[in-house]
Amino acid sequence: MKIFRSCQNNWKTQGFGENVEYYKSLNIGLNFGHNGWDWAIFPCKPDIWSKEAVCQPIYWDCDKEGIVYKLGTDKNIGFGVWVNTKNEDGFYKHRFWHLSKIECVVGQKLGTGDLIGLGGNTGLSTGSHLHRDLTPLNEDGTQKLEGNGYDGCIDPTPFFENIWCVDKVNFQLSTIGILTKLLNVLKLLVGIKVNKIE
Repeated sequence: MKIFRSCQNNWKTQGFGENVEYYKSLNIGLNFGHNGWDWAIFPCKPDIWSKEAVCQPIYWDCDKEGIVYKLGTDKNIGFGVWVNTKNEDGFYKHRFWHLSKIECVVGQKLGTGDLIGLGGNTGLSTGSHLHRDLTPLNEDGTQKLEGNGYDGCIDPTPFFENIWCVDKVNFQLSTIGILTKLLNVLKLLVGIKVNKIE
């Protein structure tokens, strides 16, 4: 499984496991630090600090098909989307938080580059950003690492390739287009009859 950037900006503002004392002080169950990655999201209207900020699009960033499992909101996550993947790499839950608008529905199948929502500053957030985390699951959907201090989440670094998922899709499509043209040329060449010279 590969995970790409779900937003165009390449500015990670907080990594996995950072700011331990801050998260302990929030008393929200994160006893060992931040449980995912935060990416700055801009441009935004009216601005990145506003709780009403509506920011750039957020896309499904994984090379595996995802199924939207849950949509929700609360005081910590703001607007959030939960997506599950289940393939040869295992069973995982992917979460996207602090959105200003959700653009998918429960049960929807997502392919790389499909729109999830718009970035924002909802929930427990001090500026517009995307919180993105990753949780390994058991076959029954329960968390494999329940009680690990990170809400069952793991560091996504081993799965990460730092390219915007939309650029990845565009590259694949252009490669397919080039290969298709080459194949058509080969078909044309094979179809040409060569006259034998006596």
